[in-house]
Amino acid sequence: MASVPCYDAFDLHYAQHVAASASRPLERRTLLELAGPLQGRDVIDLACGSGDFGRHLLLHGARSALGVDLSAAMIEQARRLSAQGGDAMQFLHGDATRLDMPARFDVAVAVWLFNHADTLQELERMYRAAASVLKPGGRLLGIVTHPAFRLAKGDFSRYGARIVRQQALDDHHLVEVAFADAAVARVTDHQWRADQHQQAAARAGLPGLQWQAPVPTAAECKDRPPGFWDEYRDNNALVVLHARREG
Repeated sequence: MASVPCYDAFDLHYAQHVAASASRPLERRTLLELAGPLQGRDVIDLACGSGDFGRHLLLHGARSALGVDLSAAMIEQARRLSAQGGDAMQFLHGDATRLDMPARFDVAVAVWLFNHADTLQELERMYRAAASVLKPGGRLLGIVTHPAFRLAKGDFSRYGARIVRQQALDDHHLVEVAFADAAVARVTDHQWRADQHQQAAARAGLPGLQWQAPVPTAAECKDRPPGFWDEYRDNNALVVLHARREG
């Protein structure tokens, strides 16, 4: 059974490298748009890492944001970043897929969480864990490996991470991702099909799972060389998913 990925091997250099990637502003903006009105809303950031996405929603109007991560080093780093920035995000060291807390959140963020499920049963368990902390009608927002991504069409390296391997298994793919070309900064993701995500989410009480690929704005296109975003549009390695808890 898979567990929440532990990023103790990632030092601050690599965390900053990922946060500063070319595509990160597009991902933040897409999550913010899908979150809906945030005033008076409580956010939980599951497998939060440095807290980047939960902090982004907090700074754009959420009443509170709680980040949870299995890595003590990442939680320490997240607390330092919030202290340096003066924001009020709170953090909890623990397994984001095994939380014992009331369903009190309006928005659950799960960025690069579901892609660490190594079986369909584990994928459903992760969706159930996310649903369990949401109020009825609460929103789940996540980022996963795009089901349609194919390494043969491009390795995504200009956008902050390089896909170095894609391996077909019986019912899904494995995708190995490298950051900053360093062996220590590599993760292996499970690339599940869209229908597999949708079925797991529906069984967990999150029906109608939808997909939104981030799209560069005209200004973002103007700021980059011609053709820079072509691969991002045509063969994106990531996609934002969203659903509401039933009830």
